[in-house]
Amino acid sequence: MEQKTCKQCNQEFEITNVDLEFYKKVSPTFDGPEGATSEGKQYLIPPPTLCPECRWRRRITFRNERELYKRKCDLSGKDILSMYPPDVPFPVYYITEWFSDKWNPMDYGKDFDFSKTFFEQFKNLSNKVPRFHAYIDPLVQENSEYTNCAIGMKNCYLVSQATDCEDCYYSRGIHNSKDCCDCLRTNKSELCYECVNAFNDFRCFFCQDCSNCSDCYFSSDLRGCKNCFGCHSLQQKQYYIFNKSVSKEQWEAFAKKNFSFTNNSIEEFKRKSYEIRMQVPHRFAHLLKCENCTGDHLVESKNATACFDSRELENCNYCYEMTLGAKDCHDFSMTGKDCEIVYEAMGCGYSTKNCAFITNCRQNVSGLYYCDSCFPQVNNCFGCIGLKNSEYCILNKQYSKEEYEKLVAKIIGHMNKTNEWGEFFPVGLSPFSYNKTLAFDYFPISKDEASQNNLKWQDKDQFTYSGEFEIPNPDISFYKENTQEVGKILTGVLKCKITGRPFKINPQELAFYIHNDLPIPDKHYETRYQERIARRNPRRLWRRKCMNGGCNNKFETTYAPDRPERVFCEKCYQKEMT
Repeated sequence: MEQKTCKQCNQEFEITNVDLEFYKKVSPTFDGPEGATSEGKQYLIPPPTLCPECRWRRRITFRNERELYKRKCDLSGKDILSMYPPDVPFPVYYITEWFSDKWNPMDYGKDFDFSKTFFEQFKNLSNKVPRFHAYIDPLVQENSEYTNCAIGMKNCYLVSQATDCEDCYYSRGIHNSKDCCDCLRTNKSELCYECVNAFNDFRCFFCQDCSNCSDCYFSSDLRGCKNCFGCHSLQQKQYYIFNKSVSKEQWEAFAKKNFSFTNNSIEEFKRKSYEIRMQVPHRFAHLLKCENCTGDHLVESKNATACFDSRELENCNYCYEMTLGAKDCHDFSMTGKDCEIVYEAMGCGYSTKNCAFITNCRQNVSGLYYCDSCFPQVNNCFGCIGLKNSEYCILNKQYSKEEYEKLVAKIIGHMNKTNEWGEFFPVGLSPFSYNKTLAFDYFPISKDEASQNNLKWQDKDQFTYSGEFEIPNPDISFYKENTQEVGKILTGVLKCKITGRPFKINPQELAFYIHNDLPIPDKHYETRYQERIARRNPRRLWRRKCMNGGCNNKFETTYAPDRPERVFCEKCYQKEMT
């Protein structure tokens, strides 16, 4: 084991023998005249200079999921909504046109210049090669123009990182769900509002880490529960209010009195629920059917270290949101499925193998290094962008196998001298403003901090609204009884009580609130999203001991030592769970 100091945050981190073996496994191997290591034909990737958390942060600086911009398609000229703002230097094509034969990415090919750094030349190429407008498949999208990183959407609005959803709004990381609004990481759920980490839930509001539950409110860590309000750490219970059993008649009386929510009553119920939550034990991590794993919210995984929000991982380290599984991968963020031996990758999957330092490469790709948006069927390429059905290319220029291997070996030797080999793309190459990326969600900074670190920043909202500002009536029944007011609230512009940002209510969203006796939100949807993010623990681990007296079990947990919660090991937690 080797101790290193992160060159970005100055925190110490470990490089284990498992890590070193993996770096060797993912390193390219072929004949070449220069740069060969003592391993002969293998060009070893050196250990990272950043800690796992800073490596993750750097990767997701290249991912914008939720900000959409009105612009023109640079190929057809038609109006589109894109994840890329109009001022990016490269052309942006609607995705079906990007996949067409109307342009050729090889037309942008360049010779490698050994008088310049690799990243300098990659940036020059990046500024010219067209990109697709959003991660969607128009063939399986229906009335869901305002979505990104989403497949199989129907009647969805401002939904991202999602698959096969219908009538969902303002949500991220949701799958196989219907009639859900303001949710984060829900799966197989219906009629849920402001839920975080929900699985197979029905009509649950303001809940977190609940599964197989129905008609639950302001609750957390419930399993198979029904009709629970303000409850925590229960399983197979029905008719509970603030963790106390009540009769069916008492529940119905409570519901009749309190279930026409207002924004004020919601805040009060959150406060009362939090008080109960602080009284019960908390499980150290959410690991379901896992073996030898550390991290949080992992399912059916084995030998996964410091991984989060993923499933079906095997022999993986430092992976995030790998919802479709992966094997023998390190520092991999988003997607997965039939992926193996992949390092420092973001937004890749569907048979991606033996690759490193790549973004948005998928669908039967292998042997890629320092590539972006190359798919499908792209193999053995270095420093390429936007290739399809290609092999043995460098900076989008075609070579023979022998020419490719000799030149790549020489380039790696050059990158070793410039300290580029083994580093992911510098954040300065990201086309997005920092505060519009996934990195800002988990690592928020001020505009001044962004300026000090030479990060792009966007001040102006992309969507401007016309109309008079309206103050919505907090009682949703007002709109049921005064239908003429519905048109006014839909044409008016609301102002966030926290940030002052303007926002509007769309008809489907209003219908959801009316149907579920929920108030018109008094916060901008971005503010609501940031509050959901804040409800989750950070994606980092601390070594701690079980707080149940007499238990000596130790574990790694996302609960920092200075947190107020009582954190138990799994065994003690299950004993306490009623």
